[in-house]
Amino acid sequence: MKNTTIGIFTFCVLLLISGFIFLPGKITSSAVQEKIPTGDYQEISISSNGLTYQPNPILVKAGQPVRVRLDSSVQGCLRSLSIPAFGVNKYLPKPTDSVIFTPTTKGSYPFTCAMGMGRGRIIVE
Repeated sequence: MKNTTIGIFTFCVLLLISGFIFLPGKITSSAVQEKIPTGDYQEISISSNGLTYQPNPILVKAGQPVRVRLDSSVQGCLRSLSIPAFGVNKYLPKPTDSVIFTPTTKGSYPFTCAMGMGRGRIIVE
């Protein structure tokens, strides 16, 4: 019984990881804005320190679009950025890739990698 459970879990994890590898850019939300002129958004560059995104927390202003990039220190599943409060769920395979969204409500919001292992927080002022 234990071997079957371990086998099923391993299969599911491998399926999830292969989806992120072979389907880059296809995992996104319709709520995420993709075309905003350069200079009209808050630019955020995120790095990683183990399973923690840096800077942490990230401070942004409400009502202004935010553009997020992951630098080259971000590896593996941490390149799949998930910010549920703002409809962001996107794989960013290269440091030049980015995601743009507009936070509308002030507050503190968690974000993670797609697997929930890497963690960070966005504070909207």
